[in-house]
Amino acid sequence: MSAFFDIRPSTPDDAEGILRAHYSAVHETARNDYPETVLAAWSRPVDAQRIAAHRAKIETDKRIVSYVAVDLSGKVLGFGELVPPETLGAIYVAAEAGRRGVAGALLETLEAKARELGMKVLKMESSLTAVAFYVRHGFRELGRGEHRLADGVVMACVKMEKTL
Repeated sequence: MSAFFDIRPSTPDDAEGILRAHYSAVHETARNDYPETVLAAWSRPVDAQRIAAHRAKIETDKRIVSYVAVDLSGKVLGFGELVPPETLGAIYVAAEAGRRGVAGALLETLEAKARELGMKVLKMESSLTAVAFYVRHGFRELGRGEHRLADGVVMACVKMEKTL
């Protein structure tokens, strides 16, 4: 796919790498767009309990279609998820791998998989940080909104969609 990374379906063994990429994307890439209270609720520090829970989620939740971008050593640089019938769940890229084509390649892979699954549209709630990326890739803004995180903290988001 690229000289420095490849994309493949995620496995339970990717749980720690996925969480570390998520933490980096939230706390480094999105830090200028959200207050610390939102960042802390959005992605807690990576620990053994979170890794075990995410591993179990990957093993058991077959509704989610997940891919990872990995470097030549196998380190997870980013990940993306689909939740059929019409949701793009997320694309996150670790800050150190940002602006190197990782998110675009993940989106391209997810869109191809969505078409293969018969999905006609992708809907999502984008972070404020990622709106410009999604617009560049053909998504349109439907409106501003709020996304409630697991612990009840509310973060600003932008509702978006793309017809496939």
